[in-house]
Amino acid sequence: MKKNFRNFLLVTVITALIGTALFALAEYIFGLPAVFITAVIVVAIAGVAVMFKPLCKQRAINRVLMEQHHNRRMECEQASLETSEMLER
Repeated sequence: MKKNFRNFLLVTVITALIGTALFALAEYIFGLPAVFITAVIVVAIAGVAVMFKPLCKQRAINRVLMEQHHNRRMECEQASLETSEMLER
């Protein structure tokens, strides 16, 4: 077994144990309904954030592509005007 994979498994197991312990402690302190509702809210917010990030990235990419298209179009129009001016002379 590679060292990186072993470390990954070790970190995963330790994180799961600590998370379970913290969840049990929060359940003991605040009660099951409060912890459950909080977990649902956190998961919903995280899900929206996970969905929203790629959408923002795609929107930024689209904006850059539109700017590049506009710049190319303007360059072509400028070249066309210069060509027509040269032909008129």
